[in-house]
Amino acid sequence: LTLRDANMAARHTWLWPAETPLPSITLRDLVDAEDGRRLVQQVIPTLQRDGAWYGSLRLLQPDGTFSPASVCAMASLYDDETYSFWCRDLSPVRE
Repeated sequence: LTLRDANMAARHTWLWPAETPLPSITLRDLVDAEDGRRLVQQVIPTLQRDGAWYGSLRLLQPDGTFSPASVCAMASLYDDETYSFWCRDLSPVRE
């Protein structure tokens, strides 16, 4: 689950400058340990089977904490190993 692209909102959140390549990082690096296991055991198999997954994950923030996010993930129609993830930070909603 290596990141190959990130929109400007993701780059802003994780402090990745727009003009630089993404760091060598995986999606598992951006979620807590429990959600990392869920990615492998539940999310990816659901994407492979159904083509989509909706749920929540706890995403790493630049300060090292984790914040809840609503996630929509879709499998690519053209590549069996490419997935798109849209994440919405829910921490302002829960505060």
